Amino acid sequence: MAPDPHAAAVPPPEPQSLVKLGRSSLTYALGGLAYKGVALLSAPILARLLTPAELGLLDLAAVIASVVGLAAAIGSEQAIAYLEPRVADLGRLWGSALAAVAITTIAAVGTIVIASRPMADVVIGDGAEAPLMTVAGVYGAVVALTTLALNAVRLHGTPRVYAATSFVIVTAEMAAALAIAVLVSSPVVLMVFAWAMAATLVAVPVLLRFAPRPTAPDPATMRRLAVYGLPLVPAAIAWLVGDAAIRGAVARLAEPATLGEYGIASRLAGVLALAVSGFGVAWYPYIYRSPASSIVEKASHALPRVLFVLLAGAGGMTLLAPEIILIAAGEPYLGARAAVPAMALGAVASGVVVLVGAVVGASGSTRRVAAAAVLGAAVQVVLAPVAVEAGGLDGAALTSLLGATLAGAVLLVTERRLWLRPEGFAGLAVLALGATVFALGTAVMGLPLATRVLAAALLAAAALGVLRQARLPRIA
Repeated sequence: MAPDPHAAAVPPPEPQSLVKLGRSSLTYALGGLAYKGVALLSAPILARLLTPAELGLLDLAAVIASVVGLAAAIGSEQAIAYLEPRVADLGRLWGSALAAVAITTIAAVGTIVIASRPMADVVIGDGAEAPLMTVAGVYGAVVALTTLALNAVRLHGTPRVYAATSFVIVTAEMAAALAIAVLVSSPVVLMVFAWAMAATLVAVPVLLRFAPRPTAPDPATMRRLAVYGLPLVPAAIAWLVGDAAIRGAVARLAEPATLGEYGIASRLAGVLALAVSGFGVAWYPYIYRSPASSIVEKASHALPRVLFVLLAGAGGMTLLAPEIILIAAGEPYLGARAAVPAMALGAVASGVVVLVGAVVGASGSTRRVAAAAVLGAAVQVVLAPVAVEAGGLDGAALTSLLGATLAGAVLLVTERRLWLRPEGFAGLAVLALGATVFALGTAVMGLPLATRVLAAALLAAAALGVLRQARLPRIA
């Protein structure tokens, strides 16, 4: 896809070091951390206000809304970031994006409204829950709107505003839902509707403030958005399906307590995955706004350093997993520590997908990224029953790792320009060394606490040293 000859709407990125990029990444990640924090604080309250059945329905509605939001947004988050530096009229681009997302949202919500009763029969086993399906679809439409608003902040605001906006959205949603739960009996449908209304009240002003003023949509621009963004929809949904397949296999084939242990290990590794997500929020626009001739050089420069930092984080998490689990979940979940190394390495593999995926996407097509994600998730779906039956919790964690690793490996192998360079090859060496150390060193969890704390501190110092050293070779 050739750049527009008059594209001058978005300036190239300012020179910055990996330290600055890392700071931005962590600030972006604070938004997700705020979401998890608010959700964690509200969980005990919801557990006391709702029956277990009602809480299960609430979680189910959130999952349905997430899928609807992903589909309705049609990958616009990355598509807009990619196209902004390549079009002359940002107003037309954003007008086209709003029109495209509106069309897909209306189609998705309309389908759910029409099919709400059959959906309730299939998903819940009770057609009387059709209103919950409908309101989940409405909330999914708001999720798509929120995605547009946060993307506008990402591209035209600051990392701090992005994190603050994320925090305000989730706080408003939860406050509204808790108020409904206190005041109303059988409150689940109204709680989901309250989520939607609260998020809308925040997202609309943010979108108006930070998005370029939209003008009339252009069919050609809408097609460019769809061609770039649509492959990312099945990619995102595929990982949800893969995770659901693993959890389902654990629920069916392992001991009852294993599902809870897997959930705790997943949440612990999710902290590292949150850092990876924050990195992606900063990394994609930076790469997309860079001259094509410098993209591979920048990514090759970043690859070994980013991998080292992520592996250090995974190592520290593994070293301190027993204590973290005891504090966060209690002794009944201590068995989750066995799954932490593989789950943490899976987050590192996700970092490879993010870093290399931006290089692939900068070529103008995201189909290879989508294919890698779908292939990785398919491996999780196929292997989950066998691995869980054979290895229980260890098999579940290994299945999660294999899916993420395969996706990262496919992107690395097919993007030879990235690692057929000294620094890119160094990145592969760092990854191989880190994986070997993890494979040989999982027994360190049995060492005395003081020894493990010291080792984790040394890993943190080494990671910080690598980032500070990256100040000199600027990625400009």
